[in-house]
Amino acid sequence: MQEDIQIQIGLRIKALREKTGLNQDDFADICGLHRAYVGKIENGRFDFRIKTLHKIAHALKIDLSGLLKGID
Repeated sequence: MQEDIQIQIGLRIKALREKTGLNQDDFADICGLHRAYVGKIENGRFDFRIKTLHKIAHALKIDLSGLLKGID
């Protein structure tokens, strides 16, 4: 179950990042994260902290609720 949520969140982050036109490298720089870490998050292969989600939401210029919208 937790893995499903990680995958859903990762796919949502990837879709929102692509919608902004940012590649992973530029997005990772804006977030203050390593590109490989962002890649693992987007692929649902890494357990992340709420602080990390906050950084990602801020980089996407949305709030946490917007980031998690539609995730069950």
